Amino acid sequence: MIGGFTMTKTRHILALICALLMLSCSAAFAAPQQQEAPRPTLSVDGQGTGTATPDMATVTIGVTTQGEDAAKAQNDNAWVSNQIQSAVRSLGIEDKDIQTRNYSFYPNYSTEKDHRNEVTGYTVNNSVIVVVRDS
Repeated sequence: MIGGFTMTKTRHILALICALLMLSCSAAFAAPQQQEAPRPTLSVDGQGTGTATPDMATVTIGVTTQGEDAAKAQNDNAWVSNQIQSAVRSLGIEDKDIQTRNYSFYPNYSTEKDHRNEVTGYTVNNSVIVVVRDS
């Protein structure tokens, strides 16, 4: 007996406290939740089509050159690109509608059985973009 309480009474009191705590917790979770009033909603779905006569076209002309020498591959690519631009200008297309894009330059490799990579040449890629307008 400790301070007037026996161990059995202490256990009963602790069990009663635990039971009351569990009941109070379950009552809090079981309380009905207030639901918000539904908000007004407006849903719209649509589809449309339009028809127009095209007044502009974009043409992309790719230029790829290869050579054993880097300078030759670049010079060949520049020459072909210039020839294309001259031909396009002769059709009446203005310089503002001619662009060069996507220029790339890289070495070509030959893979042999002994896994040696040797440069065998070079590739140059270039795109000439032409905008054709309806006059």
